[in-house]
Amino acid sequence: MSQNQPQNKERILIKGAYLMTQDDKLGNFVGDVLVADGRILEIGRDLSDDRARVINGTGNAVLPGFIDTHRHNWQGALRNLGPAWTYQEYRSQVQIGLGQYFDPRDVHVGNLAADLMSLDSGVTTVRDESHISNSPEHSDAAIAAHWESGIRAVFDHGWPSTEAEQWQFGSDRTHPDDIRRIRNEVLSDDSARVTLNAMLRGPELSTPDVSERDIRLARELGLRISMHVGLGEWGRSSRPYGSWRRPVCSPRT
Repeated sequence: MSQNQPQNKERILIKGAYLMTQDDKLGNFVGDVLVADGRILEIGRDLSDDRARVINGTGNAVLPGFIDTHRHNWQGALRNLGPAWTYQEYRSQVQIGLGQYFDPRDVHVGNLAADLMSLDSGVTTVRDESHISNSPEHSDAAIAAHWESGIRAVFDHGWPSTEAEQWQFGSDRTHPDDIRRIRNEVLSDDSARVTLNAMLRGPELSTPDVSERDIRLARELGLRISMHVGLGEWGRSSRPYGSWRRPVCSPRT
């Protein structure tokens, strides 16, 4: 799936809505919003545009969309499964259990469902922590769903859910090299609606040498990095970051 996806070219004029601008200079007021090419062109009162489709916003509020900074979108296909599980139960049943059986079609359905549920609840940007990189086709299916849904997404490329136990807690496996292909061929444009990050395991889930190698890879590709800290009882008790002397944090981690 190419990053050069068609954007929404429609011009839309929302009239008479209560605008919650989140801008101290503009404040909140009843007014209009003109949108074109997926971007806000103008806000104000008594706007007009002969080329725009007009939406009557009277009695409604318009405000910036919410941002979900941590979601495993592929699990949208498992909605309402195990809501009371502990982390260990979730890990056993989903990451080690069901994840290995997901094929690319399942990932596409899960990601698309999660995106649409997000949009329906007012979340317009999501960071998708995708630890279902079982194959290049799995990752491509996840990315394709983000383009299809219309959401703004950061695709956080992670590790596979096949042989999941071998990828966590002291793992000596390095990050899947397919992230290079995705960066070079699929998501190279950091200004696009769907962009790429590196979801690394860090010293909490992999050996220090592997963590250092993975960080170097992400920085080589110019990617932001995310890692878990204090993951479950193991993370809280082992304190791997406190004893690790190599550089982990940077403005892009």
